[in-house]
Amino acid sequence: MIRPRKRTFAFGAIIFAMIAPLPTSAQPGSRSGEPIQTAQALPSVEIIARSLSSKAQDAFNIASSQRRQIPVELYVALCGFAGSASAYSEIAAEAREEAGLRGAAQRLVAQAREIDTLFSTFGAANLQQPWRLVQEQVALLSNTYPLVYAYPGSFRDYVRQTSRATTLPAPISGGRFRWRGRVDGSDYIMVQGNQVSISHLENKFIQDASYELTGPLPQQPVQARLTKLKGRGNVEIVRQPAPENRYTLTVLIEDPAGGDDFYEFEVVW
Repeated sequence: MIRPRKRTFAFGAIIFAMIAPLPTSAQPGSRSGEPIQTAQALPSVEIIARSLSSKAQDAFNIASSQRRQIPVELYVALCGFAGSASAYSEIAAEAREEAGLRGAAQRLVAQAREIDTLFSTFGAANLQQPWRLVQEQVALLSNTYPLVYAYPGSFRDYVRQTSRATTLPAPISGGRFRWRGRVDGSDYIMVQGNQVSISHLENKFIQDASYELTGPLPQQPVQARLTKLKGRGNVEIVRQPAPENRYTLTVLIEDPAGGDDFYEFEVVW
């Protein structure tokens, strides 16, 4: 079997960890601890994964050639997705167990949904056709397991739009997020629910990072407020939690001077 060529990316270094296979769990018809037989399903998954990786890389290459015209959030998301798709192609080629492949596919679908919302927010018409080719492969992958992925304009999206139920949001309770670490360059600190992640932009990676989160960030719009406690550079909220970003809070840290500096900030909502 010919294995896909490995690719590296300047951004999205944390993405491979995000799609690491989930632990195998017992499924109907198998005893706990035994490998799940997937001989018939794996070839089609491998083909889809290889095509998805190729088309995701094509979309990112186009974004890279037009980087100054692309919103930074969309550029970083496309970069991260290309890295995730490449990693998924590799683990599919290694014939991993179905439970692990399914878990990794779920994370790819979640990333694709976030990019869909970024396209609906920013437009980026020159990238929509390359991304549509990626969406078609994500839809094929989601149908294999099956998962649910309804990209804008698809039949599934039409059904979802016409059958969506109205739900009332739960009351919002206050929360607090405090982060600290050594920064030399520029980085995004992102909070979604009870998950905290870092997207590195330039210069050196963050060192000695730690944080305190009193509770999950609500899955509904909130107005977060930031206070910089330490650090010589710029620290600001660049994206408030909203439906279009799947209720993700994004903080940008920019350290312009030579060497690193210790930063600490607090966000409340």
